[in-house]
Amino acid sequence: MVTHLVATSAGRSEKYKVAFRLGKPILRPDWVEECSKASELLPVEPYLLPPFASCIISVTGLSLADRASIQELTKAHGGQFSPALSQRCTHLITNGSSTEKLLKAVEWGVAAVSTR
Repeated sequence: MVTHLVATSAGRSEKYKVAFRLGKPILRPDWVEECSKASELLPVEPYLLPPFASCIISVTGLSLADRASIQELTKAHGGQFSPALSQRCTHLITNGSSTEKLLKAVEWGVAAVSTR
């Protein structure tokens, strides 16, 4: 029986998706190291992997207020915000309008998420 998942990034692997669906704690690798040092299982809360770990998020077609809110939430949950779309971005949040950024995201294989 699996009780925990240790990962360095959020969301892309099948293991991550299954652990998330089953409500299993998803932890940073340093939890294993610290448990080994302590010779016991430590509480998981300080070692939970942030939900946007390894995510680089950009936006298109949103108001300045929505853009600022997404930037703040992205950083608060372990991700990076990129004002400019690049091939390093993992996600583009869009209002659904067909913008130049959205077309590039599709071309580059960047996951596009609509607010609608």
